[in-house]
Amino acid sequence: MSAFRQVNLGKTYYRRAIAFVDDMSGYIVRNNLAYGFSVAAARLQFDLMLQYVLMETALADGNFTVGEGYFLDNITDYGDMINSVRAYGNNWEEIAYHYNNATFRALVNKMAAKAGRHIASFANLFGTLNSRIPNRYLAKELTDLVVGVAICFISADGKAAKQETDVAYATVERVLGRPWMTAMYR
Repeated sequence: MSAFRQVNLGKTYYRRAIAFVDDMSGYIVRNNLAYGFSVAAARLQFDLMLQYVLMETALADGNFTVGEGYFLDNITDYGDMINSVRAYGNNWEEIAYHYNNATFRALVNKMAAKAGRHIASFANLFGTLNSRIPNRYLAKELTDLVVGVAICFISADGKAAKQETDVAYATVERVLGRPWMTAMYR
């Protein structure tokens, strides 16, 4: 399946995830649960987290492709990790074309270091919120949507590698699931 078609399919999961983030954000705002909270900031943090998951997934098979770059360029609406560092190229497709995998790994590590506090803040805030909503595991709902986007991403290069799927699940659990649960049960 083409990268264009995969992005369109991924956008379905992405829009549902953003609607979910908006719903949770609305609860926070209505109940004054976080001083200075911003729905725009929550959307940005979600986008950075999603892109990080996708970049780690891209590296799993040792090949960051132009199709995967196209997907990264077109999947998020509110934030882009590429803006956090100076990179050769103005978009993910150019980076895929110009960077070898070792250089791309270094770029991903640099971006993760810069975006890490946003990603952690997102998981911590919504985990804390989840502790106030009994009998509902919000992290599971959101992680399923993120994994849905990641599965679409995996096929953006025309082939789906098992190691990419494994890395996608593990990365979602590491950056979203575990921190969320830690915050939820504090």
